[in-house]
Amino acid sequence: MINIQAEELLIGDNTFISPSASIRGTNGKAKRILIGENTFIGDNVQIIVDEFSIGDYCKVHHHSNFHGYKPLNIGHNAWIGQGTIIDSIGGTSIGNNCGIGAYSQLWSHIRYGDPLAGCNYESDSPMNIGNDVWFVGHCIVSPITAADQSMALVGSVITKNMEKNHIYGGSPAKDLTGKIPSQYSPITLE
Repeated sequence: MINIQAEELLIGDNTFISPSASIRGTNGKAKRILIGENTFIGDNVQIIVDEFSIGDYCKVHHHSNFHGYKPLNIGHNAWIGQGTIIDSIGGTSIGNNCGIGAYSQLWSHIRYGDPLAGCNYESDSPMNIGNDVWFVGHCIVSPITAADQSMALVGSVITKNMEKNHIYGGSPAKDLTGKIPSQYSPITLE
C-alpha cells in the first residue's frame, strides 16, 4: 500500500508511485501534494514536505529523499537520479526539463551546532533552479540560483550562482564556459 498522507492530494493519470514510497508532511499530513501525469516515483523514495508539487513526465528514482518546511516545487519533465537529496528548509523551486544526476545533494540550509553555544553556522535561503538545468551527478549544491540552461559537471561543488548557459566544474566549481562547449548551442529555424 502506498503511504501518502495529505490534506489535499492530486495525482495525475498514468502516474506510478512505488508501494514503498512515503509521502507526507514534516509533522504528519502534508497540506498539499500535487503529482502530475505520467510521473514515476520509485522504491523507497521519501517526500517529507508540507507543500510539494511535481509536474508531468517526471522520474524520481529509487532511494531519493526530499524534505523541508517550505514549499518544494518541481516542474515538468524532471529526471532525478537515485539517492538524490533535495532539501527545502529554505524553499526550493526547480524549473522544467531539469536533470539531477544520481547521488546529488541540493541544500537550501546549513545547520548543525547550537547557536546558543556560539555556533556561527545556521542559515537558510531559497534555492531557485531554472529551466533546462543539469547537475550531471554526485553534485553538491548550496542555496543558489541556477539560471536556465546552466550545467554542473559530475562531482561539482556549487557554492555560487550559475549563469545562463554556462558550464561549471570542480570543487569549488569554477565557470568553464569557453574552455569546453556549453550545454546548448543556438539553433536557427533553418
